[in-house]
Amino acid sequence: MRTIIVILFCFIIFKGFGQTDPKIKFLQKEFERYFDGKLKLGEKITIAFIIDSNNNLIVKENNEFRKLIVQKIKPNKNIFLKNNYHSFHLLNDSIRNRIYSTYFYEGVGDFTQYYMQLSFSGGFNRFKKLINQDFRKKIDLNKIDEYDWNKPLKFIVNAEGNVKFIEKNNIATLIDSMYLKKWHPQIYDGYPTSSYVKTSIIKKVEYMEHGMINFDIEESKIVLPSIFQNKIVAIQPKRFGKIDSDVIVSFVITNNCIYSPHIEHGDHEIAKNLINFIISEKNKSNKIFQLNSFYPERYFFYILDI
Repeated sequence: MRTIIVILFCFIIFKGFGQTDPKIKFLQKEFERYFDGKLKLGEKITIAFIIDSNNNLIVKENNEFRKLIVQKIKPNKNIFLKNNYHSFHLLNDSIRNRIYSTYFYEGVGDFTQYYMQLSFSGGFNRFKKLINQDFRKKIDLNKIDEYDWNKPLKFIVNAEGNVKFIEKNNIATLIDSMYLKKWHPQIYDGYPTSSYVKTSIIKKVEYMEHGMINFDIEESKIVLPSIFQNKIVAIQPKRFGKIDSDVIVSFVITNNCIYSPHIEHGDHEIAKNLINFIISEKNKSNKIFQLNSFYPERYFFYILDI
């Protein structure tokens, strides 16, 4: 493994991350110093509490950090918003052996949909029905053997829910993606993301027998919306495990910043170009990296083999 120089790239802070009060920032740094050397590589912890409407500090009785929270937070509780759930999240990065942290707050009783699977309005069967309606209108039965049977459909659903087929497949060319703008994008840590979708293979025998093409979603991955050297770049938290890809790089993402780029695997020159591409994408839009509302976390960025 090869590590390159540590770089920090930050985004505009959005509501929920309390970085405006310097006293809160100071407390965050105190927690970082306190846990430096105490956390194992890759270990993550949460310091969580509530300040109620009467400005009381509420900590769960079984919280293992109760004593620390009372010691650090109680004298400073006036700096925190009342009737809010507050939390500091810390990670000891497995690459850098360094503590990264976030501070987050949310109104007590508020509920944000932080995780939601990619879905189609009306259900996946509705999606298949729309595809089949278009397909039956345009298929040339005199050329039935010339279509790309026994291949999957591959497409991108962007953060706005629009579909774009991405592989040369003459079955896909018969489908007008304009009719498929009813996807609800995958929500990850509270933000819509772009997704790569691969279906099961399309079988000619099923179409001949039933008059329709049938398929299921076989694979779905979070991806960058832009293309790198004619390739799709997927994103995955490192904690999800190993990845099979020719080129893999990683960053720590926290507080809408990306830290510590690292070449995990693959050709050094391509990996460096991929890191620079990711940084340039960050400069275009902070939405790509609003992936982690809680823990700081190291993410893999890797080239998909499609």
